[in-house]
Amino acid sequence: KEVAETFRKLAPSNVTVKIHESLPGVETDINHPLCRAMVGAMRDSGLQPRYVKKHGSADMNITIHEGIPTIAYGPGDSSLDHTPNEVILLSDYEKAIEVVKRAMVNLKAAF
Repeated sequence: KEVAETFRKLAPSNVTVKIHESLPGVETDINHPLCRAMVGAMRDSGLQPRYVKKHGSADMNITIHEGIPTIAYGPGDSSLDHTPNEVILLSDYEKAIEVVKRAMVNLKAAF
């Protein structure tokens, strides 16, 4: 709402600002079984998990509001996401596949 209001205030008088869609931000509790399963899988794979608050919109803005627990995980440097310098090493990609497999096993064991 603040961003929309800022645009409205900055817009020239002959410009109308309309918001066609707005999605509220989301955050998954780090104690959720899905998070614990992923963190455990990362540690089991020799990785150091870290929590990152991303800004912007993603599928999880929709799924969480539909009651579907959602987290994001992936290889590479997240500060380079969606930039011309984004790169993912094949070895990191392969490790990420193994991490997700371990997370599924961990999640199944949690229930």
